[in-house]
Amino acid sequence: MEKRKFKINILDFVIFIVILCSVAVLTFRDTVNEVFTKPETTVLEVTLFVDGKDNCALIRDSLENDAVFIVDVKTELQVNTSLEKFVALPGSLTVPQKGELTVKISGYKRLGRFYTENGTRLIADSECAVIIGETNVACKLISVAIGG
Repeated sequence: MEKRKFKINILDFVIFIVILCSVAVLTFRDTVNEVFTKPETTVLEVTLFVDGKDNCALIRDSLENDAVFIVDVKTELQVNTSLEKFVALPGSLTVPQKGELTVKISGYKRLGRFYTENGTRLIADSECAVIIGETNVACKLISVAIGG
């Protein structure tokens, strides 16, 4: 009996790689499509944490008005927005000290992450602000979701 050595040809290796890549593309076709196509812009609902009774009172009085949303305090990128909803957090009976503000902005979702229309990533727990009139209200970004 003769011992045979296993020889691999370069052509066999290329065929194996092509089959492997084809299976990977078919399995992850949604992700591959999302990477290579331009995302569709939609409305995003951004929830912000607001602290301070003066800030909460100002926001409650300015609901459903237009404002400017500063996505990141460090870069000072400004996006026009509308103040949609304010929910006072429990803790005080008369005047709210803390609350959650929901604003709507234009943006998109790509690979599970949210971005503004111009490509700035929206990151949870980042420092942001809302400008109402001439007052700058400091906030903290809590969450982002696709809105309607």
